[in-house]
Amino acid sequence: MRVTVDSLVFTAERQRLELRFCCESCAYFFAEPDARCAHGWPQAEHRAARYGATDERRAEVVFCKEFELG
Repeated sequence: MRVTVDSLVFTAERQRLELRFCCESCAYFFAEPDARCAHGWPQAEHRAARYGATDERRAEVVFCKEFELG
């Protein structure tokens, strides 16, 4: 699911609420040895590094339909 957000507000809410939605927090993500999804889903849009600091006010957040908090 894709959601357009105000990146400054989203970043603040993410930190304040400790929101977890990226691969690195998912039970189906295996960091070792090859950083992969157990279901074989592509990860580029779901990795935490994608949600770093940005100068853009509008950003698109992409949620994985199979995310399971690990």
